[in-house]
Amino acid sequence: MQYKDNENYWINRHEELKGDIRSVGNRGKGIEENVRGYESKVQKLRTVINHKFDNLLSKTVLEVGCGIGMMARDLVQSGAVYTGIDISNVALEKAKELCPNGIFLQHSIVDFNLGTKYDIVFCTDVLVHLVNESNWRQTLRNMKNHLNKGGAIIIKEEIFKEMKSPAPHVVNRSYSQYQDVCDGLDLRLEVADSVAPGFYYLWPKEEG
Repeated sequence: MQYKDNENYWINRHEELKGDIRSVGNRGKGIEENVRGYESKVQKLRTVINHKFDNLLSKTVLEVGCGIGMMARDLVQSGAVYTGIDISNVALEKAKELCPNGIFLQHSIVDFNLGTKYDIVFCTDVLVHLVNESNWRQTLRNMKNHLNKGGAIIIKEEIFKEMKSPAPHVVNRSYSQYQDVCDGLDLRLEVADSVAPGFYYLWPKEEG
């Protein structure tokens, strides 16, 4: 497999921090603080989903960049048919341990093609790590290509007025950049701050 963008960084990080939540969280914070952060993120994701969908029962859900599966178990317990993809086999082994009823597949998020579509396609704090502009745009295109009619893309990202790059493996795109890529993909960008700050819905325009 030819690795792209920051994929080697994440493969190495998961190997270095195997079994440690800081492999996907904030390595500058303690384990308990990272656990609390993920618990809060899971609840906010559920709130965002419930705001637009009646329930998760039998809904097909794809997580792009699932890491060790911290978001998976709650979704599966709520009745979702969950699939997660990630580049790191070490991360996926832990994800299968945490959520045995989820489906976990090794794929690059830049060029994955699963040959199926999902009711909800989501990622949380993942797109920020695609430093290459074309990879970032292609990943969003991939997400749309895997979306069922009537479904939604949900992302959690820190989107600012101006683009920022606080670290070599981090690029926070601006709102105008997100608006531009959404326009090119015929997606309507909807801020979900009133439901859960930092979350956004991306809706296919052709469906209104």
